[in-house]
Amino acid sequence: MELRSGMLAFVICSNEGCRYSEGFPDLRHAPVACPQCARPLVGACPHCGMLLRNRWGLCTNCGALLFAEPHSLVPSGTPHLLIGAQSEER
Repeated sequence: MELRSGMLAFVICSNEGCRYSEGFPDLRHAPVACPQCARPLVGACPHCGMLLRNRWGLCTNCGALLFAEPHSLVPSGTPHLLIGAQSEER
């Protein structure tokens, strides 16, 4: 997804012990796995689905604090929230 000029979408690591985050003007260029721990990266809020707009793990849309609930960063049944995830039947 390409954003307006000057805007960044952020990805954060789904691992509760890792604090990796980075901003990208186009999420198609974001890595799929964390370069520090190899866990999946999250590019959208698991609560409301909006793109992450900061590296602090706070959703600017619904106010969810993502690092406070590390177990909910990668909820089952929502593979579209992961960067590079393919839809799959379960």
